[in-house]
Amino acid sequence: MSTVGDHMNTSVTTVRPDQVLEEGAQVMVERRVGAAVVLTQGVVVGIVTERDVMKAVARGMVPWNTKVEDIMTRDPLCAFPGMSTHEAVTLMLDHGFRHLPVVDGGKLVGIVSARHLLRAAEDATQPGATAKAPQ
Repeated sequence: MSTVGDHMNTSVTTVRPDQVLEEGAQVMVERRVGAAVVLTQGVVVGIVTERDVMKAVARGMVPWNTKVEDIMTRDPLCAFPGMSTHEAVTLMLDHGFRHLPVVDGGKLVGIVSARHLLRAAEDATQPGATAKAPQ
């Protein structure tokens, strides 16, 4: 059975809740990712996504005055490395998420996206394919 740990990205883009949206969005653009996990003293307190940034702009929020904590999803649902990819997909579909932070023992160890899980499903249909984490 394929697990989240087999497909998650261990290079996670993170931001602080007190950073302004402009900084958070810039980090996401530079890293070419659709989400950043929000950490306070190493603890996952939120997630900010490209959708959150677009909503903020559409609402007229000023990126250089708006804090990440003002637009982030607080206390996000998280996956864990041993969770099956099927469980992660179900969680994403049920809640309308495209990204899940991955935690192990309360510590952030990765992030998994809908793209990672689609790739896992595709790999599972290929003869002789092995699981590998996208980077």
